[in-house]
Amino acid sequence: MNFTQPGWSFADLLLVTLSALVGGTFVVGILSRGVHRAELAPVWARSHGIDLDDRTAPFARWYCTLATVTRVAGGVGGFYVGSMFDRAFGVDSSAGFGFWAWVISGWVLGAAWAEQRLPRPGERGAATVLPRSTTDYIPRGLAIAPFAAVAVTVAVAVVALVAPVRPTPGALQLPATPLTFIVGAVVSVMLCLLVVALRRRVVGRPQPLMETDLLAVDDAVRASTIHHISGAGAAAIVCITGQLIMLQTAATKGLPLGVRGWLPALPLVIVLFLWRFWSFRPWRVARTLTRSGVR
Repeated sequence: MNFTQPGWSFADLLLVTLSALVGGTFVVGILSRGVHRAELAPVWARSHGIDLDDRTAPFARWYCTLATVTRVAGGVGGFYVGSMFDRAFGVDSSAGFGFWAWVISGWVLGAAWAEQRLPRPGERGAATVLPRSTTDYIPRGLAIAPFAAVAVTVAVAVVALVAPVRPTPGALQLPATPLTFIVGAVVSVMLCLLVVALRRRVVGRPQPLMETDLLAVDDAVRASTIHHISGAGAAAIVCITGQLIMLQTAATKGLPLGVRGWLPALPLVIVLFLWRFWSFRPWRVARTLTRSGVR
């Protein structure tokens, strides 16, 4: 990774880094400017079937503020990391769907970080012993969405490898190399493994001993986080699917019925659904307290 190529002296690199930090901070501030709205926490709580009071409102308000900022910061950070990755390795992974894959992956990490760093009321060193599973906090369809996205991505890559597109005069671009599809499939699997690991960490986090109303808010925090990890994580994988499809369609001449246009648009619709709808879907944790104790 040689950043000191012609035109990239140490001073240039330092200037670019500082500009990125200042610009990133400005963008995060603009995109998360509504975090202090008074109605943010009550609306979030009602979507999870919770009525806030004087004791639970500060907990919910702190989570909503922290999670909003860290998700946005993660997304902006993903954009910058993707740009630096491309510069370092001389690739173009941030083009097209790849741009959104980087942004949404950063969003996932920001959501997970907020849940882990959130200070919780309760007895220090003691935790409830509760049977928990991922589907207590998200619908089963969302739980399997990352796996389905990986399966489709790998299938697209396998088709591209088994039946590669031949260079065709008049096509929009030359066919991508087999390595491109292999890397796309591998990265999608790695993203899925990351989603699974983050979900298990959130589900397995010990829950401090606290009053029932605070326990409900903590469960809602867990549910909201797993929704974002699963929905946005699946969306990032679908971005890779869309990028591989675009590479295939752009290298093929004379596709019928506007396939070159609507086929890549289909993953975009799925991404918007997973990231902007399913991740924010209202959800009430149905898990009941069956046994408690100290762990």
